[in-house]
Amino acid sequence: MQNPPVDRAETGHTVEELGESGLLARILERLSPAATATVGPGDDAAVLRPRGEIVVTSDTMVEGPDFRRAWHSGFELGWKLAATNLSDVAAMGARPIGLTVSIACPADLPVAYLERLAEGLDAACRTLAPGCGVVGGDLGRAPVLTAAVTALGDLGGRRPVLRSGAHAGDVVAYAGDLGLAGLGLSLLFDRAATTRGKRTTARWASCGPSTPRHWPRSWHRRRRSGSGSRPRSAARRR
Repeated sequence: MQNPPVDRAETGHTVEELGESGLLARILERLSPAATATVGPGDDAAVLRPRGEIVVTSDTMVEGPDFRRAWHSGFELGWKLAATNLSDVAAMGARPIGLTVSIACPADLPVAYLERLAEGLDAACRTLAPGCGVVGGDLGRAPVLTAAVTALGDLGGRRPVLRSGAHAGDVVAYAGDLGLAGLGLSLLFDRAATTRGKRTTARWASCGPSTPRHWPRSWHRRRRSGSGSRPRSAARRR
């Protein structure tokens, strides 16, 4: 992940004070266009021009069970939102071409946090999938910050790489360092912080077992990890 830009003090306007149209303008000016988009954000729907069959995947992250703002800057959360979906598209053998991002947040959330989130989304797309970009989405209100991302990929005439395609004797390749997500999560729980950033020994029941040593073995089987991406594997016949 690239080094995030230095966050400005997250005071100033809140989401409620700025309003939806003002917030949308702040977000869109931080996003690069998708190469295949003939109609991008701002209309009723986006229009893309792919070359082959389309791969679609979605992921939702909710503050609390999936991330904590005390542990994620806006930039880091934006990177994580993009990376988890881009990796799913790549695992299918497709080239990511666009993301839609829907965000619901509390009225008192600082606008600066969402600005950094948009910058993280854009940086992840430019770094991990050049030519891919945010092509649309939605904004709404919710008691806690919630983000749903849908990623679109273009197979470009290739056949999809399916889990069911693996056979004995295939070569299995993976990207990333196995176990680091679980280790990182354990470290975060060791230095546990509340959503307000205060150090505490308390842990949220919704986040799992009460002792960090129980996490690494079970956490790698969960869909989401504590890092911005997760190792993915693909099998190919010799």
